[in-house]
Amino acid sequence: MPASNPSTHPLQVILLVAHVAQRQRLRGLLGSIAPRCRVASAASAGEASAHLARERAELLVLELAVAQGRPLALIHHLARVAPATVVVAFDEAATCLPIRPYDVHCWTDAQAALRRAIDALRAAGPQPFLPRHRGTS
Repeated sequence: MPASNPSTHPLQVILLVAHVAQRQRLRGLLGSIAPRCRVASAASAGEASAHLARERAELLVLELAVAQGRPLALIHHLARVAPATVVVAFDEAATCLPIRPYDVHCWTDAQAALRRAIDALRAAGPQPFLPRHRGTS
């Protein structure tokens, strides 16, 4: 069986972004960087967690405003639910704020930040989906 080509593998992306206009902009950016990507939107952290628990997503684009003042807790929770998912976080006021192991980018850096994340995912190739079950931390 031939190996899959990571550059043609359709990336699974979840947008956890509060504003509709920003989600539309991100869909356009993602489409220009990875035309075959599949993009889903989540309206809340709970919806994103449920989606990540049942389906593989290589990339989660997170707007910290949806974290309701607890961005670290949200990022760490999502990392436990889907440890193989790359999180790219954005904040209105950020100038690239380190929240290890993630960096928080300003929206004006969205295209470059998404390109870096997608290039890294392509280089790594498709990863197996290992769903987390209830009671697993």
